[in-house]
Amino acid sequence: MLGISEIKPLVPRKIGNRLTPVLINRLNTADSDQFIQETIENIFRGYLGLLSEYNYGMEEYIDASIFVGYKFHGFTNLDSFKRTFPKRYNSYILNGADSKEVASIAAGYSRRGVVSKLIEQSMSKMWVLNMDNFQKAIDVQVDLMQNAKSEKVRCDAANSVLTHLGKPKDTITNNHINIDLREHTGLADLKDELADLAQQQLNIINMGISAKEIIEINPMVDKENKDD
Repeated sequence: MLGISEIKPLVPRKIGNRLTPVLINRLNTADSDQFIQETIENIFRGYLGLLSEYNYGMEEYIDASIFVGYKFHGFTNLDSFKRTFPKRYNSYILNGADSKEVASIAAGYSRRGVVSKLIEQSMSKMWVLNMDNFQKAIDVQVDLMQNAKSEKVRCDAANSVLTHLGKPKDTITNNHINIDLREHTGLADLKDELADLAQQQLNIINMGISAKEIIEINPMVDKENKDD
């Protein structure tokens, strides 16, 4: 549970003076799920520096923290909007808006002001914390791409490798912490080779070559033999 006395010293005076028990209660009771509630509070507390850098109000920052907390747990823009603003959502529906229209409103909200800043910074942090899992997933896709018996599975895995081996931003800013994610040359070369392999196997599959012949083709092994 967060209190006014805890938050006030961390924000500009004009914003701290506008803190009310109603706002704090909204933050502290945003969701009945303990894990979601903790995420919302951590996002709120973790990015308070934005209030010093930009001209955001406390109410909109609390709303944004709740919305992004749901996004952090995998909810869509629409579901996050419904949970953050249930009365507003019901009002839209009662006034004749359909789910597509509200989804468009929710998407617009996610790209606005403090919300977009919180999404950018918190989701970047989430990527950093899950880099090991990302690599494990890529390893599984590469194994399927090379060894699966089904041509469709190999094709889908190759497409997945090509899609997810994009280079992350060189620097991710998390409040006042800069994390350098520039790749070492060896890692970049490995990713390039995997992407080339995926593209080559896709081309081979599209040419109609048999499954046995595809499994026997491994350009990376050939390259290692030549290098020796």
